[in-house]
Amino acid sequence: MLAVALAQLPVHSALANYFGSTQPCDGTPRNCVSVGNDRTHYVLRFDLTGNIALAVSNALFNVYDAKTRIIGRTTTTSANADVIAADSTYGFNGAAGWVDCPASAPQGGANPDHWCQQQWMRFNLTYTTYFDDTASRNSTACHELGHTLGLNHGPATTGSCMTANTPNGSTTIDAHDVAHINGYWRYQ
Repeated sequence: MLAVALAQLPVHSALANYFGSTQPCDGTPRNCVSVGNDRTHYVLRFDLTGNIALAVSNALFNVYDAKTRIIGRTTTTSANADVIAADSTYGFNGAAGWVDCPASAPQGGANPDHWCQQQWMRFNLTYTTYFDDTASRNSTACHELGHTLGLNHGPATTGSCMTANTPNGSTTIDAHDVAHINGYWRYQ
């Protein structure tokens, strides 16, 4: 029954129920979601510790590149980066990770199809339970990278890494997430 319901979902962001930008980005630790400006998604692992860098690479290549029409790439320059990733101890600010699109970043489109290049993806190492083990790091990286590709938080029943506040949650995306990403890029 769920598979039938997922197959019947609209596949473009304007009609999707948890895809595309819903809030403006203002730099605070919270949901900032942008669709990509094209199918190739360049990630600069700017200032990541080894284990977090591995988790980001795992999500980029083994989840999004492998399961969707997104082409995952890493880069060594911020000029062509869609995502600039960093980790640090940012304190107890309510977020183990968040994505922000700075006002100075190249941007276009309008909600829900707002895109942003050079968006910052931050991992807050203060919340250790989200980074203590490989599965938790992979889940957190998958979740935050999903926001950079247009995914919002999804319901806990789907088995997706886009479920909020789950340090040991899923390390992959579900069929619903795949349908929305692929539906958005269906003509590319």
